[in-house]
Amino acid sequence: MTDTHTGAPSGAGVVDTEVFARRFLAHAGSQLPGMDQAALDRLARDVLAFGTVRPPGQTLLRIRDLDAETTAIDVIALDASYIVESLIVELERQRRPPERVLHPQIVVVRDPGGTMTRVYDVDDNADVPDGAVVESWIRVEVDRIPADAQEAVAGDIERVLDDVLYAVSDAPHMYALIRELADELAADPGEFDRETSEEAGELLRWLADGNYMILGHAAYSANELANPLTRAREEDAEGVLRGTARISPLELLPAYRSGAPLVIFKSPLVSTVRRSTHYDCVTVVTPATGSGPQMIHVFLGLITNAEDGTVGRV
Repeated sequence: MTDTHTGAPSGAGVVDTEVFARRFLAHAGSQLPGMDQAALDRLARDVLAFGTVRPPGQTLLRIRDLDAETTAIDVIALDASYIVESLIVELERQRRPPERVLHPQIVVVRDPGGTMTRVYDVDDNADVPDGAVVESWIRVEVDRIPADAQEAVAGDIERVLDDVLYAVSDAPHMYALIRELADELAADPGEFDRETSEEAGELLRWLADGNYMILGHAAYSANELANPLTRAREEDAEGVLRGTARISPLELLPAYRSGAPLVIFKSPLVSTVRRSTHYDCVTVVTPATGSGPQMIHVFLGLITNAEDGTVGRV
């Protein structure tokens, strides 16, 4: 999904450069303190040239040195919740804390090939015109990254950006699924007693009602848990599990064998979205039906805390 891209300077004149500069630099006074207007204007022109072409479904990423002491990281992506926070957390994990961060959200129109044809002079919280999209244009400055380390840094950033976009894209279905499983537990307890299943369903609804940030999902049959090699593909994985993160079915066996329809535990995997901490893993066992075997659904996410507040309902 992420592409290290050099931009297309020849196309920078397609859009109104004054409108772009106004939107890109709207918060530069507070986010890039100390830069004079001439330097800000050069930055806007340079970033516009870099981001003029963003092929559909791709994220642009560029890392380059500004001087002997500072490296700049530029990201242009479809806007998504937590994209800036996740990028900053990843850089802090690498012990490269950002010195300055500019992160405007810009409303643009692109043609089918990804060339930007218009920039709207509207705030990011305004109604998005038909045919337009909201993009995150992020500039981060950090202490100089050695040339031989920049490729590895780029790879780690790409992984995080992909995880964020996968999680946000799949969130509606994952939230709908956890509510569907809550209803199924209440309607058909299977091998579990009805009271336990109803309580499990209530807890799932509470989690889905803004108290659990669902970031990934996968489902396994009992046979796949017992014989992991029988799981031939991950095409049904959602969210962060579409990226490089992988759950070992063996890690799910204790929850599956617990005799409970719902188990919550800390995953050994560390979140790449929103904050760097171990995922809260939620497993839901559904009974066998005439159309399929007993399944264990596993959700990766973060139970919200005071810092998160109540996450948006989907």
